[in-house]
Amino acid sequence: MSDTAIYDAFATLVGQFADAQALACSYPGQGFTPPTGKGARWLELQWFPNQTENYGIEDDGPSLMQGFGQLSACYRPGPGIMVGTAITDQIIAAFRKGTAFAGMSVYRKPWTSSIIQDPERVMHPVTIPWRGFVSGWTPAMSPKPPNLHLVSSNEIPNEGELQAMRDAITRMKRNRQLLDEFCAEQARFVRAEYLAYVEAGFTRPQAMQLVAAKLGPAKK
Repeated sequence: MSDTAIYDAFATLVGQFADAQALACSYPGQGFTPPTGKGARWLELQWFPNQTENYGIEDDGPSLMQGFGQLSACYRPGPGIMVGTAITDQIIAAFRKGTAFAGMSVYRKPWTSSIIQDPERVMHPVTIPWRGFVSGWTPAMSPKPPNLHLVSSNEIPNEGELQAMRDAITRMKRNRQLLDEFCAEQARFVRAEYLAYVEAGFTRPQAMQLVAAKLGPAKK
């Protein structure tokens, strides 16, 4: 999954939220003129991709992509901060933990930062953290299979054919190791989700059902 696809999917969700709330929205790199008037309210999006974590030794090993979007509720000074907190409550609910886009997902509840105020506007930033595993494999990286078809039962394989088989076995062992590491990381992630539900007050069977619902296929 590319950075462009991830941002585009997230920005689409932001646009849908802005439309539902009848709010104008500013996007990174795009011209924007905030609405005027005492009752003016709008959104401002900032995008912060973060460092990719490596979960594989080989070139086609999985990677963890991560970052956060910051969606700010903005308004003209005067009416008080509850104008902003009402909007940030809606942002936090709309981008709740588990919200998925382009193979990524929000992995913890979004949170508000300190209010930023200047003579022209008041801003309530909401940080929305996301992450997701992606494979490093591409068709161009597909390894050439060893010439195992040259080996037959009535011929002694030459050194080149033996080396090709040894290389294939080595690749399979490495891929198995990477898969084991990936599965272990996913297991830790699922267990953390389960414990978070238990700490939040759900019973253990309820927490198990909630986690299972996330892991299951989405209902159409």
